[in-house]
Amino acid sequence: MTIAFFFDVHGNLLALEAVLAGANGVRSELVRVAYDVERAAQAVAVSPLPNEYAFMLCKAY
Repeated sequence: MTIAFFFDVHGNLLALEAVLAGANGVRSELVRVAYDVERAAQAVAVSPLPNEYAFMLCKAY
């Protein structure tokens, strides 16, 4: 059995569909995992990472 995981799709449904179309009959399941975006952005903002990353989280880039 082969298992593949796709993370951070962020609303790019066309890209996800293209990847799944190339899977040749493999059964797939979409599982959405909720997370606190604001809290994650705040953690990024106070970290050594560029503040641009926090902005990108909030804007779903």
